[in-house]
Amino acid sequence: MTKKKLKKIYVEVLSNEMNEFIRQTKMLSKDEIIACAYRINTMQSIYEYLLNKQDDLSKSVMKQIVNQSSIIHEIYYEWLKFDVSDNEELYEYIDERL
Repeated sequence: MTKKKLKKIYVEVLSNEMNEFIRQTKMLSKDEIIACAYRINTMQSIYEYLLNKQDDLSKSVMKQIVNQSSIIHEIYYEWLKFDVSDNEELYEYIDERL
C-alpha cells in the first residue's frame, strides 16, 4: 500500500472516530455536554494533532493507528492518568505513545 493511500485511510479512520464521538455527544443534555467540556476539548485537540502529524509518521505507525478501533479515545483515557491540563505536554505524550 502506498503512503498516499495509507494517509487517506488514516484521515478517514480518525475522522470517523471523531464524527461518532460528536454524534454521541450531541445526544447528551446541555448539562451533560457542559460537564464533559474538558473531554470534548481534549479529544478535539488529540484529533487535530494526529491529523497534523500524518506527514511525520512512518507507514508502520500509520498502519497500527488505522488498525486500532479508537486511538483518540485510547490516548484520551491514557492521558487522564497523567493530565496536567497542558496541551504541549499532551502533544509530547501523543508523540511518545506513537
